[in-house]
Amino acid sequence: MKSEHFYQGKLYFLLTILFCCFHTPLICSGDSLKVTRYYNELTGFSGVYDSDLSGLVFSNSTGTYFLDKISGENKRILDKSGIDVISAYVFFEYDGILYLNDKWNYLYKVVDGVAELVTKSYKSHLVFNNKLYLLLDEEPRIQVQTKDGIHKYHLGEKNESFTASWKVYDGIVYGFLGLNWSGNTYFFKMTGDIPEYILDPSHQYFAQFDEFDVVDDFVPVGDEYWFTSYQGLFRLTKSGISQEFNEKMTFSKSIHNSIDLVGDKFIGYTHDNLYLYDLIKNEELVLHKFINTSWRFRDIDDFTLYLIDNNIYKLNKKNLEFSLLRQGEDVVSHYYLSQNGLFVAYPISLVWYDGNNSKTFGGDGLYTNTFFSLAYDRKNDKLVALGKTGYNYMYQIFDGSKWSKFIIPDSVVNTSYTDISNVEIDYDGRYFFSFRSVLAVYDGISWKKHSFLIDPKSENPNQRENYHIILTDSTGCIWINANLAQVQADGKWAQQNSLWKYYENKFNHMTTSHFDRTGGRLKNGICLPNGDIYFDVSENYLLKYKHNEFTPVRASDGKDTPFTNDARRLGFNSEGELVTTYDHVQGWRRGYGSYILESGVSVLKSDDVWDHSVYKEIALKYFKTCDWMSTVTDKYGKTWLYRNDKWLRFNGNNSFKLFMPTIPAPTFRPINNEVVQYKGDLWFVSDAKGLFKVEVPDPATSVEFDEEKFEKVILSIEDNSGILRLSKKFDKYTICGIDANPIISDNAKDIINIANLSSGTYLIIVNDGSNYIFEKFIILR
Repeated sequence: MKSEHFYQGKLYFLLTILFCCFHTPLICSGDSLKVTRYYNELTGFSGVYDSDLSGLVFSNSTGTYFLDKISGENKRILDKSGIDVISAYVFFEYDGILYLNDKWNYLYKVVDGVAELVTKSYKSHLVFNNKLYLLLDEEPRIQVQTKDGIHKYHLGEKNESFTASWKVYDGIVYGFLGLNWSGNTYFFKMTGDIPEYILDPSHQYFAQFDEFDVVDDFVPVGDEYWFTSYQGLFRLTKSGISQEFNEKMTFSKSIHNSIDLVGDKFIGYTHDNLYLYDLIKNEELVLHKFINTSWRFRDIDDFTLYLIDNNIYKLNKKNLEFSLLRQGEDVVSHYYLSQNGLFVAYPISLVWYDGNNSKTFGGDGLYTNTFFSLAYDRKNDKLVALGKTGYNYMYQIFDGSKWSKFIIPDSVVNTSYTDISNVEIDYDGRYFFSFRSVLAVYDGISWKKHSFLIDPKSENPNQRENYHIILTDSTGCIWINANLAQVQADGKWAQQNSLWKYYENKFNHMTTSHFDRTGGRLKNGICLPNGDIYFDVSENYLLKYKHNEFTPVRASDGKDTPFTNDARRLGFNSEGELVTTYDHVQGWRRGYGSYILESGVSVLKSDDVWDHSVYKEIALKYFKTCDWMSTVTDKYGKTWLYRNDKWLRFNGNNSFKLFMPTIPAPTFRPINNEVVQYKGDLWFVSDAKGLFKVEVPDPATSVEFDEEKFEKVILSIEDNSGILRLSKKFDKYTICGIDANPIISDNAKDIINIANLSSGTYLIIVNDGSNYIFEKFIILR
């Protein structure tokens, strides 16, 4: 303490001023923290569109973009609030304006590159003869929009879920609506702006088929209308619906995906073949037979494109020739054909075929944007990211210059669920993976699954398993929690946890009398630089492993008691001490201005002593909200506190420096093996947003602090007035309570009235340009 002033006036209170160089950290102005997002914008396509008016447009889970076909660069389409319009799957142009429709049935129009919401109930569309036809949701209705106005036709019943489709034959627009709630069906045609019902609920034609599925496709054949469904091919005539076809039509009872009529030739696409039926000659011909795993088709003027098992086929409607356009090399996500050529979207690239040549956009980055876990391959000096694309789990390896992808075999894991999964790598280069009820090890040659169930080969539904890889320790061994359960005679699940360590080429059960065998929440742990391991067992205690022994350590000394350990993060500071940050901590719950703070950060000084004050003032007074606040130590041995858009590096000498990420507020959730130091930089994963690399700045470039500059913020106490006089007028000041709650805040003053403050410890925070300066004072009444 460099100086101490005492004053006792008529108000009988004692004011003690402790200058900031003693315990209160100094905040230096914020610098930019370079953050690079590694994610593939050209991946996971939901839609692709191309025209001379709008150019090439594509959309996925990260946004919707204009893509420059010459440079390959893309530009994001945002709404008026600056929010991404994601997962658009239908695009069309009407009256010179681009429209797009997302998976939530929101319809937008794009004006000057900005998306404007048109309606929230859009379901299906068709632009035909300068008229825009819409089938709208919530209150099912037909809407026809022309340049002269909008015509709406209500169906008279509420329904928030239905199927709808449009088709055009011989200059007539046909529409179909199947209402899922009521089961009613509407089939109509429009030669003008007024619908003419061919089929509406009063006909009740479909009622005679108890298991008749929703109509997939339809085609007019003379005065008849043919429908496809899961049950086969049906025909609607004035007398009703039947499934009676010519006996030569052997495929009429097959599962149909689509049908079409080309002159007097009927073309049916079933679940395993494409066939042609001549209506005049009563002859049936198979055009292509296949084992179907994926199908799509698109009509383009005089020909139809079929996507069959990722191969693209072309059916010429003039001569009915069926040919292979492109042999599938990878899974096709989406494709679109315009007058400029064929655009095929693959998982990590978009390929443009103009008839003679091809051009590829993307294809050189991440295979997916969805990653769950990171690990460092020390043996081969590579970064490994575990993620998922479609139904496949996969991992990508980064060697510092390029990415390589590897699909995890279905024999190891095959699930449609998107689980929060783990990967860790031991010092011998073995890869350990945990998925839903699966624990697998890959040694670079073969995969091996492990199970700790009593009868692992049994498919008994009365037993289940769940695994979580916790950490790699300082000796290169992997630690895993196994949560096993079995149904007892009373019908209740008996749950048991077990802790396992992989060393000497096998899993070894680690016995400890302190381990919580019922909580099932042991998913977090950390190995400190000295080799000590702390497992986060419950909100009451941690489990320490040292010298082959387990000892319990209180999670708190009772002052700061976490409500739960589910969101607790573990790290270590530059002194190698355990640091915990957590949400919802009882000791810190208090009103602070206009918000409630329920977060904490504490340092374990020894197994019996916690220090809650080292970072507490900064967390309380600066972060304000500390949800998902975390700590990490960089390659220079500096400790950081960070939360999305605020990163604070502690420089020693009771000061820290503020850094602002170059990417606005990226959402980091560094828990459960989601942060890795690789080649000196910090790497994070964020759900569906790819990977982030934070380049750690050299502390040698930090601003050197002149402590004398901060020693005279408070000059004096005015006699008998309770006035605090400052050394000058600062831009802003705030007085915050530490042991009490009141806050005083104002701008540009050099005297502050503190006569009404009760006994307690306070901080005065002043803003000196780009610097924040703290001083602490105590009032004793």
